[in-house]
Amino acid sequence: MKRVNSDDDGVMTILRGISALGGLFATGREVDRVGSFEAGRVRVSTVALPFAHGEDDDGSPLIFETMTFLDGTWSDVNCIRYATREEAAKGHDIEVARAVAEYGVSL
Repeated sequence: MKRVNSDDDGVMTILRGISALGGLFATGREVDRVGSFEAGRVRVSTVALPFAHGEDDDGSPLIFETMTFLDGTWSDVNCIRYATREEAAKGHDIEVARAVAEYGVSL
């Protein structure tokens, strides 16, 4: 299992081993949020993940995730994962635009 953690400089470090997983939650750090949007019935959230959730086509770990939620539920209607913070930030903006258009909410 790969685990991802941000050091104080925001550099992503990949740690291997299940024993490393608990350390992220023990630090009491807030979620490493890349973006957040909420309007009407739509919520879009993009965060760094505590461990890799697969790999992209180049073998880079997917360590960021954008999720879209509707009507105040925690059931996601869309989930997209990224390998870099830059991809995640761009993807967040694209998902917000898509959700706004699809669900008819205003910015």
